[in-house]
Amino acid sequence: FGGRERHMEYYVLGGSESATPYSHERRTSYIALEFEWSDPDNPPIAPEFRQRWENGEREKARFLTIGISLAGNMNASDRIRPLRFLITDGSRLGYDLHTVYETGSKQDKRAFDHPRFKQQMEGHGIICDSQSEYERQVARYLFGFDDVKDFQKLINLLLVLRRPNLSSELSFSRVHDYLKQSLRKISGETTSHVIGTIERIDAIQAEKERVQEAYSAAERLHMAQQNLALSRAQLAACEYTGTQLAEDSVQSRVTKLRKDLRTAENERGRADERTQMLQAEYYQVNSQIKVLETSEGLQVAKQLTAAHERTHETQGQAQEQQKSLEAARQAKRVSIERLERQVAHFNTMKAGSVAQLRELSTLAMQESLWEVAAFQLDEALRQVNSISSEASTAPEVPLVITSLPGEMSEERIAWLRHLEELHRQREKLDATVQHARSLEATRFQELDLARNRFQSVEDRFNEAVLMLNNTLEQFTSEESLQLLQETMLQQGDMGNVVDDDALPGRVVEECSFILDHYRKEIDKIGDELVQEAQQGQAKLNELQVVQGGMIREIAEVRSLYEQKLAEPEFTPLRSDRHTTARTKLAEQGITALPLYMLLDFTPDINRESEEAGRIEYMLEDAGLLDALVVAPSQVAAADALLASEGLSDCRLDIEGIKTLSESRRLPATQPEEQHTHGHNSSNFYGLRFDASLDTNRVTPSEGNDLDWEPIVTTILTAFGENGLPGNAAATQTRLHF
Repeated sequence: FGGRERHMEYYVLGGSESATPYSHERRTSYIALEFEWSDPDNPPIAPEFRQRWENGEREKARFLTIGISLAGNMNASDRIRPLRFLITDGSRLGYDLHTVYETGSKQDKRAFDHPRFKQQMEGHGIICDSQSEYERQVARYLFGFDDVKDFQKLINLLLVLRRPNLSSELSFSRVHDYLKQSLRKISGETTSHVIGTIERIDAIQAEKERVQEAYSAAERLHMAQQNLALSRAQLAACEYTGTQLAEDSVQSRVTKLRKDLRTAENERGRADERTQMLQAEYYQVNSQIKVLETSEGLQVAKQLTAAHERTHETQGQAQEQQKSLEAARQAKRVSIERLERQVAHFNTMKAGSVAQLRELSTLAMQESLWEVAAFQLDEALRQVNSISSEASTAPEVPLVITSLPGEMSEERIAWLRHLEELHRQREKLDATVQHARSLEATRFQELDLARNRFQSVEDRFNEAVLMLNNTLEQFTSEESLQLLQETMLQQGDMGNVVDDDALPGRVVEECSFILDHYRKEIDKIGDELVQEAQQGQAKLNELQVVQGGMIREIAEVRSLYEQKLAEPEFTPLRSDRHTTARTKLAEQGITALPLYMLLDFTPDINRESEEAGRIEYMLEDAGLLDALVVAPSQVAAADALLASEGLSDCRLDIEGIKTLSESRRLPATQPEEQHTHGHNSSNFYGLRFDASLDTNRVTPSEGNDLDWEPIVTTILTAFGENGLPGNAAATQTRLHF
């Protein structure tokens, strides 16, 4: 981390080697990097994130977090224990997942330990047990590398780019090597896939040309068959038109005959009515004749003669009408017979037309592959089938029949035979081309296999050279290794040789030359290692002797340390005068406690530290450590008693300290402010009132019922205002000392 003390253990647990020393017995740290996918149009690199992105769960594929947790324990054999993790469900550290929790006391926060953090991570990501697993997962999720070697190559290239004075180290051959390492190796599957794709493109192009030729031939065939169908349709239309005209004339004659028949029937009805009327008149005339025979004979004879004449006329008309009726019946029978012949001929023509249309539809669908014409012919077939002789209006001729041009049948037949011959020749050429392509594909496969074998040997050699370089870096200097590589590069550019397929012998030569150089360098390094091993053994013997002496010294120091630990805790010595003064005051019912019983160190000062010892020695040198403190209400009685006994110097004069502080108070200078380290000057640095006074060190008879905290606060305030103990004023803090 850039310095002697800047190691990971220093940042987690602390140390005393730095200019700002600090120490922690246990501590947990978290280091994490959060990555956000900000391209809304393209999916992420990792396959899992891509699948979520395509399924619509884009928020879960938006964030990726990688990190490491360092748990430090000063008392463990492994002081730093790492925990590597990845958050892959889109949760964010600090928002959805946390690394600290509140302890509940004054908003104090502490970091999660490893078991609790693992429990929190369940269902949100991956916990890696090893560094290799962590490297593999980072390469897969962050960079999309399925192979860790690609990730390592990327890191090596980035380290190369971050080297100082990079321009002085680069050469064309090295740039070529670095670029070659940065490119992914094209797999054989990809190569074969590309070759297959090219072959399929060629096949598709040939198929396209063949289909185009077939389409042209089909179009010409379509035109010929269209002309043929048009000719046949025109012939059928002419026949149909003639039949339709004949049928129309027959229909008109039948209609006329039916009209004549109805007229004759009407006339016959009228004749029957007239006959009945005449018969009634005849009966009437007969009756009148009989009447007239008796009365008027002449008139009756005249009337009778007229009636006979009308009767003869009526009979003649009835005979003529009977003849007309017979003629109409005969004409009707002839018309019906002729109509039946016309209907039979019409049905025959219709069946022929339907058969021809079906044949044309079959030719258009099966041979010409002309679906439009087939559909139109089917439509015409349905229209022809719908034509009936009972229709009152003439049917329309189908448009598909009248829209097809015509051509001679012999020319179409000759053209079809020529087209069939061309198809046979095309099939022969296709078979020849297919055989040539299969032979070419076989040769290409053999060439690819040879290239793959050569490439695999080349890759193994390059990997061996790289591993050899990495191994030699541990035993030789970078300058020697660089000189060796430059010597090999002067003999020949390996990158240009390997890429030349026409010079395999030269490639083998260069490989042999490189191996010889490496063999010599390894022998040289072996000799140097033997010499260094001998020197190291001699140095080790010397260090073992020194180590034996240091072990003895450590044993002596440890025994002294154990002896020091076995000694009882230091208790401030009490002078006989202070003990006598406290006894005299207690006999009179005056409570007096030594100052050290009322004071305690602040939490930021360790009781066993050197700083605590310095404060105790400072108070002892000033004569304040065992000075007696008396309650303000008993000061007068205590002073009188101590004065009578000659022990006035044993009591701590608080009022005198305050008076001396006020008389000597000066504005604090900047060095003094720096010396106090920012603490409040009204309090004595490092000391406070001992809160355990009422339970641990004072009995009820010794003044447990008194409130000592304000008294001690007044004393410490006076000490703070008077300056740090150690100056001249500290020696005058008692009245008679």
